[in-house]
Amino acid sequence: MAKRSAVEALNELLQDLMDSKEIFGGKVVVLGDFRQTLPVVRNDDNDFITLPKQILIENNADQLKFLIDYVYPNIFMRSTNVRSTLNRAILTTKNIFVDEINDILIHKFPVDLNDQAHYEDLLHTLTPNGMPPHRLILKQNALIISLRNMNPTEGLCNGTRLFCKDFGRNDIRAEIAIGDLLGNKLPLQPATCEEYTVPFKRIQFPIKLCFAMKINKAQGQTLDYVGIYLKEHVFPHGQLYVALSRTRIIESVKVVISESQHYTDTHKTKNIVYQEVLQYANQMYVPTSKKNVKIFVTTYHF
Repeated sequence: MAKRSAVEALNELLQDLMDSKEIFGGKVVVLGDFRQTLPVVRNDDNDFITLPKQILIENNADQLKFLIDYVYPNIFMRSTNVRSTLNRAILTTKNIFVDEINDILIHKFPVDLNDQAHYEDLLHTLTPNGMPPHRLILKQNALIISLRNMNPTEGLCNGTRLFCKDFGRNDIRAEIAIGDLLGNKLPLQPATCEEYTVPFKRIQFPIKLCFAMKINKAQGQTLDYVGIYLKEHVFPHGQLYVALSRTRIIESVKVVISESQHYTDTHKTKNIVYQEVLQYANQMYVPTSKKNVKIFVTTYHF
C-alpha cells in the first residue's frame, strides 16, 4: 500500500515532465496488487483449498478461545504494556464476528470500562457498512481504529490504529499507534445511513475496537502474530491471500475453520481467485530500452 506522499510526488513529477496540470500529467498510471482484494461479486463460486495442519487450530468447542490466547496471550498483563499488542490482530470476514471477538477481549482488560449506549430501539440494532455500532465499549489502553478520514494531515485516516489513552463523555484522547503524531483528540462526528427506507443519522465517535478487524482493513500491514477466524468463507477475490500474508513467516499464523461453513472438513476453505484478472495482469508489461518486463503471477499450493 503506497503512502499518500509517494503518490503525490509521482503526480507532481509527471506534471512537471509533461508540462501539464492534468492528474499524473495526463498519463495512465496503474496502481494496486491484482492478488489482493477486488470488488465483491455476489453469489460467485470458486474452488476450495486445503490448508496445512501446522497453521490450523483443530475443531473443538474452544477454537475461538485458543485463537485469542495464541494472538493475545496474557491480555490482562499486556493491558499495561500497550505496545506489545500493536503488531497482533485477529482477522475475520464480517463485522458481526469482529464485534464478537472485540467484546470478549475488552472485558479481559482490568480497568473500568466506559459503556456509551442509549435506549434500545430498532435503529440501534442496525449496523450498516461504514457506520460504527450503536454501542461503544472502551477501556484505557484498548486498541481502536478510525472509521473516517478525520484529519489526514495529522494521520487520522480511515484505518488508522490508535491506543485509547483517556476518555470522557464527549471526547476521547488517543495516541496513534505508529508514527510521531501523538495525543490527538477524537471528535464526535455524524454518520448518516441511507440504505434503508427511512434514512437515519448517528452522532458518535467514528471509531471501534480493533483487537479483531475485517481482513480488508489489514491489507498492506505487516504483523507479528495473526489469527484468522473463518466462521464463514471469504467472499471477494484475493481475501484469503491478504489474510495469510500479513506475517513474515507461516509459523506466526493460526487459522480456525468452523463447521458452520456447511461441510465437515475443517482443513479446507474457499480461496476465491479470478483467473481472468490474473491472466490480464500477466499480459501487462512495461517496455524498457533492452527488454519487456512482464508481471508474473505465481499460484501457491499448500
